[in-house]
Amino acid sequence: MTKTLAEDLKWHIRLLYNDEYTKKQIANLLYIRETLVKEVIYIYAKWGCIINSRKLIPERKKVFSKNDMNILYEIINKHVNYYLDEYIEKMHA
Repeated sequence: MTKTLAEDLKWHIRLLYNDEYTKKQIANLLYIRETLVKEVIYIYAKWGCIINSRKLIPERKKVFSKNDMNILYEIINKHVNYYLDEYIEKMHA
């Protein structure tokens, strides 16, 4: 997998920080904001990686479509005291 430009830049930030450049020197050298330098260093110190791994978590897939939810809503309104298996049976019907 190839690195993106942003990921490559973040690795440069980390390597320059290891070479004992200050955060301000890194920002001036790479023409970026000092807050980005601080954020990259913070993420690396906390998680041990350059990219924020929490952003890579995929979303859960939707189980019901909007149409399914409308049908389920109607069934629940009509039959308030049903058990779960009875709702499932009505959904399949």
